[in-house]
Amino acid sequence: MDDFDIYLLKHGIHMKTNYYIDNNFSRCFVSLIHKPTRLMTLTATLIDYIYTNDIRDTNRCYSGIIITHIADHLGTFHLVKKHNSSQSSDILYQLNYFDYIMEIGCPNNVFNAFVTLYKDAFESVFPLKSIKPNRKYIAREP
Repeated sequence: MDDFDIYLLKHGIHMKTNYYIDNNFSRCFVSLIHKPTRLMTLTATLIDYIYTNDIRDTNRCYSGIIITHIADHLGTFHLVKKHNSSQSSDILYQLNYFDYIMEIGCPNNVFNAFVTLYKDAFESVFPLKSIKPNRKYIAREP
C-alpha cells in the first residue's frame, strides 16, 4: 500500500506515470484499486494504491474504497481470507473478523461498524470520570 501522489489515471498522457506502472507490472505487481481515491470539486484522482503479486485466487480477496469524511482522500482496503492449510490435530483459534465483515457486505457499513466497535472498546477501557478540580491549580483572571 502506498500514497505516492502519482496520478495513475493519467498514465496515457504522463510518461513518468506510465513508467511507474510499467515498472510495477514488470515486477508482477498489479493494482487492486482502479477508481479515484481523492475527490475535489472539479477533479478526481487515483493517488492511493494497493498492489499485490498474488493473483492466484481472487475469490478469497476483496479490495475497495471506503467513503469517509476524515480526510480529503477516501479510505482503501484489502481483505484476504486465510486458507487453513494446517492438518494437525492441534486446536487452533482465530478471530473471525473476516466472516463478520462479509456478513455486513457494504464497505461503508463495515467501516462504520468498525468505528462503533473501536469507540465502544475505547470507552470501556478509558471511561470518563467526573473530577473536582483543585482550585489551587486553576488559573485566575487578574
